[in-house]
Amino acid sequence: MPDLDIVINGKPYTIRCNDGEEAHVSALADELDARAKRLLRGVGPVDEARLLVMVALILADELQDARSAQASAAAPTAAQGADDLARAIDAVAARIEAVAARLRAA
Repeated sequence: MPDLDIVINGKPYTIRCNDGEEAHVSALADELDARAKRLLRGVGPVDEARLLVMVALILADELQDARSAQASAAAPTAAQGADDLARAIDAVAARIEAVAARLRAA
C-alpha cells in the first residue's frame, strides 16, 4: 500500500491507499480541498477539525439527497402503480371473458 501526500486547506496529510488508487484518491483530496476553501470563504476562519467536520456534513447531506433522488426515481409513483394495477385487472377480466365464452360455446 503506497503512502500518498495530500494537502487540505494548506495542511499536508499522508494517507495510505490501495495500489493503483493514487490518482483517484488524489482527485478526491483535491475536491475536498476545494470545498474546504469555498466553505472558509463563507464562514471565515475555523479550526482544522471543525472545518473538516463541516465539509464532511455537507458531503453527507449531498449523498443523502442523491440517495433520496435515486430512490424516488426508482420507485413507481402512485399513478404508475394504479395504471399497472388497472392493466392487470383488464388482462384478468379478458381471460375470464374468454373462458366464459368457451364455456357458453361448449
